[in-house]
Amino acid sequence: MKRIAMLAALVAGAGLFGLVPFESGDISEFCPVELLCAERSQNGVLIRAEGGLSASGEDLPEALSTLAETAPGRLLLDTVDYVVCIGLLPDATQLLDCGLRPATNIYCAAETIEEPELLIRYLREHKNGLTLGELEDGAPLTKIPTLLRMGSGWRMGEHR
Repeated sequence: MKRIAMLAALVAGAGLFGLVPFESGDISEFCPVELLCAERSQNGVLIRAEGGLSASGEDLPEALSTLAETAPGRLLLDTVDYVVCIGLLPDATQLLDCGLRPATNIYCAAETIEEPELLIRYLREHKNGLTLGELEDGAPLTKIPTLLRMGSGWRMGEHR
């Protein structure tokens, strides 16, 4: 019991002097994102996310960096569960280096995704995407599921 009290006192003291290795912040400053849609455009790569967030850049890392700079708070890429690539081949190492998790599911789509919120609902119910970790470990790109628009909804198509 004395050890626990001593540890609590040390942590409290370290917090007073700013020595705690955690970054603190107001929760209203955070901007979590669940879905990223990365689309090749004439000018490079366009990224869309829920909440009307979008940014572009010459390549994927630059577009993600621009998205982080223009987000209304601190963009949290470690909350991303789904990445949908449109017209470009995903590079798992590049996406992981940008801050995405290995457990992030990756998909391909043939057309622009205008309403990411609708797609999120579908993907939450049909989790069978290839993860970035599996892709980085050597899974073939042909295993990435393709999303197809069907009327007002979505369905999973054949693997690429």
